[in-house]
Amino acid sequence: MEIVRKRNLSRFARLLLVLAVSLAVSGFGTAVSAKDDDSVDNEDESGENSESDDDEAGENSESDDDEEEESSVKVPMVFPVDGDHSFINSWHFPRDGGARLHEGTDIMAERHSLLVATVDGVIETVRHSNSGKAGNMVVLKDDSGNRFYYIHLNNDEPGTDNGVNLAEQAFAPGIAEGVRVSAGDPIGYVGDSGNAENSSPHVHFALKAADGGAVNPYASLISADVSGQTPAVFGQLAVTGPRDMGFVGLGAVLLIVGALFLFASARFESRSSASTVSAG
Repeated sequence: MEIVRKRNLSRFARLLLVLAVSLAVSGFGTAVSAKDDDSVDNEDESGENSESDDDEAGENSESDDDEEEESSVKVPMVFPVDGDHSFINSWHFPRDGGARLHEGTDIMAERHSLLVATVDGVIETVRHSNSGKAGNMVVLKDDSGNRFYYIHLNNDEPGTDNGVNLAEQAFAPGIAEGVRVSAGDPIGYVGDSGNAENSSPHVHFALKAADGGAVNPYASLISADVSGQTPAVFGQLAVTGPRDMGFVGLGAVLLIVGALFLFASARFESRSSASTVSAG
């Protein structure tokens, strides 16, 4: 009977550990899904909001088969962030409770990290506004008609999070609509403007093909990332942002509890075995 009891306790501890691991992983996923939307208000060329439900950065709630095929396209480019960074493939992560899907890649980096042109092209849009979802934004159009979106550009003075939103802290010198740039030229700076204000600084990088179809930029970014991507686990933690760390913390606590139960059951079994030997 005692042996059966010990086995049941050990099985229960292992079951609890498995459950804790599952909840921890779920916590990471929930934290990422719960992150604020990185979409952009749909705007016309004058910078005013338009009536369209689709936004400029390709954050449409639905995508058709053509767009799914487009998502695998790899575009030769220079990596947009000049500095330490991390990112994961967050393409089609749910937003607004699953009402629409994420169509871009969030590249986490230090506030005020330099953003550079990914390709040769013309600056099509410069949006200097801390309002709406996008905040400060630059759109670069290459000679083939592809558009590259840099969203949530910096709105803080160096060393602060004051949100004063000075243009010189958001955009590189000389950046204006109609200006031609070469790949690697400075464009702006990483920040948290728009609806990213309460999350970690990052650039929402989106790509649209010449025909307007949304393209998953992840494969292109991986190819361009010659400095090497931060391991996915750290990238995932970065994407959650400080407000969602509660999900991560819950998963971590459950994982620790499961490990402690397993350790306790092993100790109990060891002591019981020792007592049996002594008695014998």
